[in-house]
Amino acid sequence: MTYNLKDLKEKHRKNKDTISLTLHNNKEVKCDVLSIFTVKNKEYIAVLPKKSETVLLYRYNERNYSPVLTNIEDSREYALVSHRFMKLNQ
Repeated sequence: MTYNLKDLKEKHRKNKDTISLTLHNNKEVKCDVLSIFTVKNKEYIAVLPKKSETVLLYRYNERNYSPVLTNIEDSREYALVSHRFMKLNQ
């Protein structure tokens, strides 16, 4: 999917929410939170790593007031989530 990152960054510039992701190699990546949204009664999060042009989409939950992100493994689910994210950011 292609997103106009200039528009996304401008739209969310005032949104100062960030999240740190720990990757499988234990490297930590700081990301801007672009959006938290619902698709078919599940919550998802769109994040943009600092110094990157790739928006990442994850399933989103909270456990003990802390965010829990889960990879979206199903290609149909990912397509629905990606489409919804694009619609929200038009």
